[in-house]
Amino acid sequence: MKTLARILFPMMLLATESILASDNITALRDYIKATYGEELMISDAQVSQLSWVMDNPHATPEMDHHKLAGMHKEVPRALSRIYNLQRLRSGTPQDYEQFIAPQKKEMVTPLSPDSFRQLSDAIRSMDEYHYEVLAAAAIISSVTLSPEAIKRARLVPDLKLPTDSVQFLAVTAPEASKIYPLAQLLSKRFKTGNHLFEIAFMPNSHLRHMMYNEGSLTMYEHIERGLSNGSVSRNDLTFWYYHWVINIAGFRGQIAPKGSLYLTQNTYNAMSAVKAVLDKLGKDKGNKSFNPMRAYLGKRADWLKLDHYTHNTDEQIALASIAASLRLFSPDQGKQLYQAFHKLSSKDQKRWLDYSHYQLSNTTTPAPTYAPALFANAVVEAGLADTIISVLPLFLDVIDKEQQMRKNGQLNPEVPVSFRLLSQHQQVHRLLHQLHRGLVIIDPVTGVASITK
Repeated sequence: MKTLARILFPMMLLATESILASDNITALRDYIKATYGEELMISDAQVSQLSWVMDNPHATPEMDHHKLAGMHKEVPRALSRIYNLQRLRSGTPQDYEQFIAPQKKEMVTPLSPDSFRQLSDAIRSMDEYHYEVLAAAAIISSVTLSPEAIKRARLVPDLKLPTDSVQFLAVTAPEASKIYPLAQLLSKRFKTGNHLFEIAFMPNSHLRHMMYNEGSLTMYEHIERGLSNGSVSRNDLTFWYYHWVINIAGFRGQIAPKGSLYLTQNTYNAMSAVKAVLDKLGKDKGNKSFNPMRAYLGKRADWLKLDHYTHNTDEQIALASIAASLRLFSPDQGKQLYQAFHKLSSKDQKRWLDYSHYQLSNTTTPAPTYAPALFANAVVEAGLADTIISVLPLFLDVIDKEQQMRKNGQLNPEVPVSFRLLSQHQQVHRLLHQLHRGLVIIDPVTGVASITK
């Protein structure tokens, strides 16, 4: 009987997993039909791969106050990315209108027809293989840290799996065809390896992190080194960039699944500014002083007209760094930023200036994660000024704790400090309204920060 039980139990477990997987695929198909009708082209293999996310307990807290009943938040994001990719590949005036439709309902400057055309031209010029990997990467990036992805990754020898979702993608990318069925399918179909997945998911090379200036020069190190040693070509860099274009296009797909709510003209300008800086890396061999972060923040300072309020260039760059995380673009927002910053204590102002200076030189630790989500959710609830006055000092408390732990060897240099928990809507509300700043705690294994009451 014991022998029979040992045989039957694994069989029953496999049968149960098969039923659950089938249920997930059916639920996905029903959602796609209800949301898109016949407007979205998606293969069985893509649906099957995306179904992994249905069992994933992890989700980004960006715009956490928007809930989606009965569906994991990464599902509409992934599908929105595929939908927008198809609009860009088609590139007609009707596709443009469908792409910007969600933006027309918001107080934003919609992506211009010319900007859409430039993106569309780049997507349409891609060969079938590059286009299919773009689509596959959009789906695979949504199933990171899902139970099935972790289970399969653990079968690959000597693969050390991080707890951060973006780093998980970077670690698994070289073995993509062994872990992700969609990558395996493309590898067999086009007789290729995993190189483009490695490019899409390059370590510490996250375009949104660069746009929001979340980290330090570490964000640029892998690309700069790859361009220098030949492991990353200029064509690779272009593919990486358009992977992120598609990622950003569906970033708020849980709010508006058809079209892009997030890729507005301002977002396009920020992406383009980062790309222009990256295109300069490695081209001027004699210019060792070129700092891509300072160049990018200088551009953002110009948009905000910060030189109208301070002639101190270090302060301009420091304020531009806040503006990047808060997604500020206009001169009026620059004025509000300057005024709110100067309501901080002189100690906290100096702490931020010191931190921004550190950002411009540090090349040893990964970018903090989810800080812009913390700021974005706080702005929704309290507005720009109160977010700077109340949340920025708390952010700096976490950074101080992180640096102390790294100095004492208590936090792995490769683990980013994470604001994921603090970014959740309930936590943001508490942080904005508690009378006293609590004690910062950072999990030494995951890097996840919390603040006691």
